[in-house]
Amino acid sequence: AAAIRLQSVFRVRRSRKAYRLLLDNQRQEQIRTAAIRVQTTFRGRKTRKAFALLLEDQRRGRNEAAAIRLQSVFRVRRSRKAYRLLLDNQRQEQIRTAAIRVQTTFRGRKTRKAFALLLEDQRRGRNEAAAIRLQ
Repeated sequence: AAAIRLQSVFRVRRSRKAYRLLLDNQRQEQIRTAAIRVQTTFRGRKTRKAFALLLEDQRRGRNEAAAIRLQSVFRVRRSRKAYRLLLDNQRQEQIRTAAIRVQTTFRGRKTRKAFALLLEDQRRGRNEAAAIRLQ
């Protein structure tokens, strides 16, 4: 009865922990989605403002200045995109390295366990052989 009660309490705690993790993940996803919306709105507004300035410059006959401003906007956008790609590549490399570490640890543990079992079997074999010689 005590073991059943203990198992029940353990299962309840494990379920609550899993539920809390699920809620945390959902909250993080909502925050990420909201941040993306804010960023998208900001970028759109910034682009519309740059385009409005371009149109204004064209109306005033400043085609050269408008072209320079437009080129500047696109260069900045291109460099930021390259920087984001660089960060993403670094993040992926970190994840790959972490996965390799986990795999290495698991394989090493598995090998050490198999080796320990092999040594144990050899010891048992020697003990059994000695016991047979004594009889």
